[in-house]
Amino acid sequence: MTKLSNEVIKDNMIKFKNKNISFIMDCYGNQNTNLIDLVEYPFAVVKIDRNFAWYAMENEKAKKILEEMIVMLKSVKKKVVVVGIETSEQAAAFTKMGSDYLQGFYFSVPLPAEEFIAFLKRM
Repeated sequence: MTKLSNEVIKDNMIKFKNKNISFIMDCYGNQNTNLIDLVEYPFAVVKIDRNFAWYAMENEKAKKILEEMIVMLKSVKKKVVVVGIETSEQAAAFTKMGSDYLQGFYFSVPLPAEEFIAFLKRM
């Protein structure tokens, strides 16, 4: 993207934000996301990449980095979602780290709209 198109995107995002429409940064922690995007664009929520989250479950250094990422994101008023949750152990670990939300097959597989509504009614 050129600088001009980045400015147009940012300006449009701010206009939507002013109308109470939020944006989510997806896949944070992979090679396509960076800290400048967190500073420059008005993301309300940041979704932690599944691959990094899983790696953090097996690697102490990655776990420490993820814990600090969550602290950093929350300190600049971002909500945090960890994706790829498939076990109760993962759910407990990421909740303990401070994740605001969890997403994954542990809770439900992707559902068509009608089944999703029925799922919510059973909750």
